[in-house]
Amino acid sequence: MGERQYLKKIGGVAAALMCVWIGTHQEWMVSAAESTTVKMMIWKPYCSEEEFHHVSEKINERLMDQLQLKVEISAVDSGKEELMKYLIDNPDADIIYMGDFEEALNEKLLMPLDDLIESHGKDILSILPERYLEYGRRDGKLYGLPPKIEMAAAWGVLMRTDLLEKYEIDAEEIQTWEDVEEVLETVTANEPDIYGIVAELPVILNNEIAVIEEKNKKLEAVNYFETDDFREWAERMYEWGKKGYLYDLDNYHYGSGPARKLLYELMREGKLFSYIVRYKPGIADQESKNYGIHMTKVQITPAVISSRYYQEWGIYAGSAHPEEAMEILNFLYKDKEINNLFCWGIEGEHYLKNEEGRLIPPEKEPEMPYFFNRNWMMPNGYSADAWEGDLPDLWREVEAFDAKAEYAPDFGFWFDTAKVQADIERCQNIIEAYLSGFICGKFDPDEMIPRMLSELENAGIDRIIEEMQMQLDIWQSEKTKNEHDGN
Repeated sequence: MGERQYLKKIGGVAAALMCVWIGTHQEWMVSAAESTTVKMMIWKPYCSEEEFHHVSEKINERLMDQLQLKVEISAVDSGKEELMKYLIDNPDADIIYMGDFEEALNEKLLMPLDDLIESHGKDILSILPERYLEYGRRDGKLYGLPPKIEMAAAWGVLMRTDLLEKYEIDAEEIQTWEDVEEVLETVTANEPDIYGIVAELPVILNNEIAVIEEKNKKLEAVNYFETDDFREWAERMYEWGKKGYLYDLDNYHYGSGPARKLLYELMREGKLFSYIVRYKPGIADQESKNYGIHMTKVQITPAVISSRYYQEWGIYAGSAHPEEAMEILNFLYKDKEINNLFCWGIEGEHYLKNEEGRLIPPEKEPEMPYFFNRNWMMPNGYSADAWEGDLPDLWREVEAFDAKAEYAPDFGFWFDTAKVQADIERCQNIIEAYLSGFICGKFDPDEMIPRMLSELENAGIDRIIEEMQMQLDIWQSEKTKNEHDGN
């Protein structure tokens, strides 16, 4: 950090606030006392570094005005390695965003938040439903705070509205993967210059490896890649690939992070009709803004609430400013203006407001000049203003979506991976190596599934499943006993 300068009072008038930009960080100078700098790590936004730093200046103006605090924001690539590298370089880090909460716990990166949230985060307690906080508890202590977003997860497809209308396809009649296939057949037959769909594996796995099934009231941990569900999906992708429905260049797996940029490029250039997404209320509006192309959403799988909610905000165990860090987190949950800054940028530069108070691009530009595109990551991105054409009551839609969802049979179960972490990492590497080939429809399931299963067996997947089953049995037994005692 650069050196701090201070203004003295002149004639009894409080000194004005001044700021200077040094390198890529900000230094603020205040009159009465030295302000505290809180270090905050987030995942990189999709806008340029310079544009984000420009918005960060306004973020700090807001924090200084409301909390007399400032924040030094470091934007890093997603993933455990990048988080660990950041913490090595910043042993005095404060606020961290975790893409995998379990890994952060296993690495003992997190500070318990119970006392801090009572003293400096009470707004969070009134904003987040109590059940949301259960995701971040271990052994009775709170370590993580989830973003206020949907709890339930489903899978669906986003499709270009103009092509649906062109071929008179009623989106409400698309309810199964077989229905999706019929649509792809129509569109690709008539639009030979565009790809039909970018695929994805439409399931959320425990540690990217297992599913937990309920059989005769007993929970069983199962290697997902030896299930009939996986084979059926792989066979479908193989057939779609042979029929020319899939984007299949370079074994592309868009997932998240930097890989999504190619997906966005394909849409903006008009080279893609649709792609599989994790379905949620507002997803079509969210993605439509990314391309300037109207998209239609179709839900295929039922919504389910599970315990595999990896993303959480936390305070680093080595934080030198935990109270101030919690103050800033609390503010991020409750303040609309700072969420507008993070999510949409600066009013007058990156967006305007219409007569109804809805956001519109400056000069009706087709692309957003500030492309943060991490709204789902923010503690309370739903508190930011809505755009013209968006759902006016998006949070109510989310609550209704969650209310209709079913709870997974293992809701509340967390797998302690400590004993099999090396096995998990080996298996995850194998799965990732094969998955892109299946997603792009290049792998014949009859040939490649047995090969993958053999490699997973050699890598220790049976030990992982055995350990998970043992923990499941203990958890289910304790849950049954607590329910009995409670009655």
